[in-house]
Amino acid sequence: MAPPLIRPLTPADLPAALALWARAGIELGTSDSLAELARVLDRNPETCLGAWDAEGALVGAALGTFDGRRANLWHLAVAPERQGEGLGRALMAAIEAAWRGAGVVKITFSVLATNRRVLGFYEALGYHGREDVFCVSKVLRED
Repeated sequence: MAPPLIRPLTPADLPAALALWARAGIELGTSDSLAELARVLDRNPETCLGAWDAEGALVGAALGTFDGRRANLWHLAVAPERQGEGLGRALMAAIEAAWRGAGVVKITFSVLATNRRVLGFYEALGYHGREDVFCVSKVLRED
């Protein structure tokens, strides 16, 4: 099987990315509208990436953001039928390389309690969970 083509996501790719994330079990919310995601792509063009197979199908996608202090990963997913082939690792390696080039010191992200099965994937890449931190959020706008 040919290696995937990894390239930045564009606004035109977002419907396919949303469908992929939903199929992979990622919980999508208000901030996952096409307009909101297009803003993320505009601000983080080198770290919002997709992986395409030889037929041109999107088989992996991730949003990587950097606020000038810390990097954050959102919605890394690989098509269920393609999991275990190294696509997630390839996407993470590409995003991490871009962040290293930008001088990022630390990467953070959240994993939903309902998706704990992915923790082994991240641990194999050198990430570790923290028991001393709680995720806190507030919705400012209901659409």
